Amino acid sequence: MERIGIIEIDKQEKKVLSELLEEIEFEDTSEEMQERIGRLNAKEDDEISIGGYEYDNGYYMSCMLCSGASNYYENYVLYDENGNEVWYNDLCDYMIEDFSVEMENGDVYGIRFKEV
Repeated sequence: MERIGIIEIDKQEKKVLSELLEEIEFEDTSEEMQERIGRLNAKEDDEISIGGYEYDNGYYMSCMLCSGASNYYENYVLYDENGNEVWYNDLCDYMIEDFSVEMENGDVYGIRFKEV
């Protein structure tokens, strides 16, 4: 069964989050990068919630933007109806866009982002 969740995201917020994904490299010590890091308030070991969606069967997908020592990446986690983590992925496609995952049993869980 295919389940698709909609997460509303503010256009300006999506623009900033996309800039963090596409443009920040903490290991780059150039003046230009340091200015960009300051302008975007970028931080190492950062976690920014993009949103989440609870599906009709009680499963829940959380969507976050995280950073490590070098850059930002997307972090998606699927929880079952009991709150147990059943799937996760640290996506490094550097874009906030719709996606889906197919589980071993054939169920598909997807997220679509709707700009508001």
